[in-house]
Amino acid sequence: MGGFLGVFAAVGCGDSDKHEDLSGATPAELCQRRCALEVAANCAKTPSDFASSCALLCQAKYDKFPNCSAAARALDVCTIQRVSYGCESDVIAARPVGACALEGLSCGSCTGDLLECL
Repeated sequence: MGGFLGVFAAVGCGDSDKHEDLSGATPAELCQRRCALEVAANCAKTPSDFASSCALLCQAKYDKFPNCSAAARALDVCTIQRVSYGCESDVIAARPVGACALEGLSCGSCTGDLLECL
């Protein structure tokens, strides 16, 4: 998940369908999509259970903070559409840095803690 923190400083991924309309996607679908993009980076230090744990952590922000779902959705859509994931020192890294900073700050402002927006 360390690479995802860089998302707020960089965030966004989605080499294909970057302009796809995700307005009808459920939170679970957005989380699955975002996590799949991170896993696709195929970094050596990515835990084998990362896809499932990533999706669970992602979904938790929607479940724990239903009043912040619009901000959480905006962040997840941004990470899918504007970020590309690769590896740095065999760990997932998001580029370009700062791509979804505003969305991350908005989500963190709503939840009270940026880490709740993972």
